[in-house]
Amino acid sequence: MEAPVIDEIRLYKCGLGMDFTYSTRHMTYGSSIIWEIKSGGYVGFGEGACWSAEHWNVAQGVAQILLKKQSLQGEAIIPATLDRWELRPVREGLDIGLHDLIGKILGVPVHVLLGGKRRTEIPGMPVVHVAAAEVMARRAEKWVSAGYRYVKVKFRGEPTLDLEAIRAVRDSVGEEVDLQVDANSGYKSVQEVVSFINQMNDLHISIVEDPMHGSPEEYRKIREQIDPMLMIDGDAYWPSVFKIISSGSADIINHHPNNQGGLISALRIDAVAQSAGIPSAVGSCGLFGIQNTAFQILSSVIGLTRPCEDIGLLPYWNGPTEGEYDFSQEPSVLVQPFRQEKGTIWISDAPGLGIEVDRNKLSEVVEEEKVFR
Repeated sequence: MEAPVIDEIRLYKCGLGMDFTYSTRHMTYGSSIIWEIKSGGYVGFGEGACWSAEHWNVAQGVAQILLKKQSLQGEAIIPATLDRWELRPVREGLDIGLHDLIGKILGVPVHVLLGGKRRTEIPGMPVVHVAAAEVMARRAEKWVSAGYRYVKVKFRGEPTLDLEAIRAVRDSVGEEVDLQVDANSGYKSVQEVVSFINQMNDLHISIVEDPMHGSPEEYRKIREQIDPMLMIDGDAYWPSVFKIISSGSADIINHHPNNQGGLISALRIDAVAQSAGIPSAVGSCGLFGIQNTAFQILSSVIGLTRPCEDIGLLPYWNGPTEGEYDFSQEPSVLVQPFRQEKGTIWISDAPGLGIEVDRNKLSEVVEEEKVFR
């Protein structure tokens, strides 16, 4: 078989209005770069966040470089410039697109390219974002009523309000639901974090994620003084993960979209963590379905002891929490995402990512397009 050549790359800068509140910000808009990579009669799609004009400009430069390559060789053709920390989302979008394309050319699903699927049915974990305690409790109850048995609750970094919220959520969902909490680094000190977490001991929280901006040593001190597992998300990228492991600062790490720099990078990070006896989990979330799908597939290969948080945005838009959040339009460009029922995601065995992009939906979110051939 002759090595395939990239014939054309289309880049789409896409935007989405939304309404999600976290400890440090209120998110009203998100932007992604969608990659469409063509080789012969095959087309691969990728997606990664576009956080700055530099991301959009660098993606265009990379697209021009890739067209000069003589053959398609997976991650090996990704330019070294994308290894820069701040360019991880660009690298990840390209990485996903190449996996989709190569999978289609070879006629195999992406999970085969990642080493093989280990589970087909994966529990999903939706997120309850910051709001009034009664609103958060209502949203959590809607997810659980729809069949989800894992829920992540966002905190605002204010102990009194966060305790009120998590108690309301626990009361609404009962004792059988696994609750994980995430402060998105909203707390200020080790003492504040430890004091606050220990006030939740009767609520049986399984995991506390990124409670503060802290050093590995500070996280190690927190870990030694709390009962729930301590998860690190924001600093769990390559090669920062080595500091996490060597310092004993985490019980578990999270693979967050746009943080890893690609699926192969996530596998590398997971292998290092597993060698130290530290398990992984898969976080969220992409905007338009392509990146979500890639991380759902990733969760069939790694993070096997935890649910997949990346259920996509569609369930927030027209699923259990329909009407709870504002979106400017449908948060997906897919004809049909992976089947998701009763809190479970089913992984496809179709070639590539196993999804099809709806051109009409894509056109509704595109703000700028560039073509390279």
